[in-house]
This record gives sequence, C-alpha cells and structure tokens, in this order.
Amino acid sequence: MRIWDEASHNPCLSYTTEDGEHYKLWYEDAQSVADKLQLARMFGITGVSVWRLGAIPAYSDVPDYNVWSVLSAR
Repeated sequence: MRIWDEASHNPCLSYTTEDGEHYKLWYEDAQSVADKLQLARMFGITGVSVWRLGAIPAYSDVPDYNVWSVLSAR
C-alpha cells in the first residue's frame, strides 16, 4: 500500500515478510519528482539530474508512476 510522507514528499510502502521482518521501501513517483522540481525552481536552480533514469520504465497507463512525463513537461 502506497503511503505519502509529507515531511520528505516521497511515497513509500511498508511490508512484513512471512518470517516477521519489517521493511520500508522509499521510491520516486510522478508527484515526488514534480515536488522536487518545484523546490529546485524556488531556489533558482536551473537544472537537475536524475540518477539511473534509464531504469525507470515509462508507465504511461499509470499516471502516478509516469516520471518521464513530469520531467519532459518541465
């Protein structure tokens, strides 16, 4: 289940394995990338870089995950 963390403006999810281990996974989605781009603009930053962008699939059918469209629109 997706959880939105207001402090970091990042989505995350928590899960527990069958043996009782708890994990929290943080990731980027379209909203978190848009928020980071807005923050960069607020500070007058005119360029950004993205680590491993090639590993991000273009989920055109899932709006929250379509990071490519957010980057190309800005």
